[in-house]
Amino acid sequence: MTIKVKKIIGIVLMVFPIPLLIITLVAYAIISFILSAVASSGDPEVMMVFGNVVRLVLGIFGLLGMLGIFIGLPVGAVMYFSARKQERNVSGEDQVASAE
Repeated sequence: MTIKVKKIIGIVLMVFPIPLLIITLVAYAIISFILSAVASSGDPEVMMVFGNVVRLVLGIFGLLGMLGIFIGLPVGAVMYFSARKQERNVSGEDQVASAE
């Protein structure tokens, strides 16, 4: 894996969980509001099933976001900083080679 790819993956793993959790919470609030407004006019059983499916999907996204915070954030930081260290080592070797 190249240094640039490691840096990009590290940044994505560090940044990804927070927006995922925010989007999940906002989507849950919007869907709950819409379902409560539509539940009185539509078939209650269909709305109940649809609501449960949406809650399940949003719960899975929330779980992924939490796992991303506890697992992805440290792994992303390690990948990013190890890539930076490799980058510095490579540039240092280039400077030594050009000085000779």
